[in-house]
Amino acid sequence: MPSSFEREENAYTLGVQAGLWGYPLAHRVAAFPAALHAKGIGLNSLRKFERG
Repeated sequence: MPSSFEREENAYTLGVQAGLWGYPLAHRVAAFPAALHAKGIGLNSLRKFERG
């Protein structure tokens, strides 16, 4: 059975990993409406630009 220290270390590691993986998604969701308003991005990240 794992010791208390090992369980605490595992919980900390899981929390850090969740933060590192989840932050970009949460940030994109929060920033998306402002970026649409500024016409900085579209719904599709692959954009086609006409030759000018």
